[in-house]
Amino acid sequence: MNSHCPGCDNGNLFHFLPCFLQLLLSGNNVNDGFGLAFRIIQDFKLDSSFIYCQVGHHFAKQHKYNSIKQLLGCIKDSGLSTDQSFDEVIGASIRVIATEASEVII
Repeated sequence: MNSHCPGCDNGNLFHFLPCFLQLLLSGNNVNDGFGLAFRIIQDFKLDSSFIYCQVGHHFAKQHKYNSIKQLLGCIKDSGLSTDQSFDEVIGASIRVIATEASEVII
């Protein structure tokens, strides 16, 4: 499985990702859509770390660094995140940025 986060190998969640991206991008900022996305994750008992990690990866690929910052703030404010899940989102975003930077150098 091609995964951008360590320990994230649940392919069943990939069909939810477009929905979460749309929710998070539908408002003026990530904060506007995070509440609804968070409730869906909780209601369906989805792997929040995996989803947030994939969303962070997407934002990094789109160079939406402010959206990554907002996502991290929302995750922290939710009170249900662990340091590991927070680090995985940061790591996924940094890996995208580092990969793009190395491709420019080559």
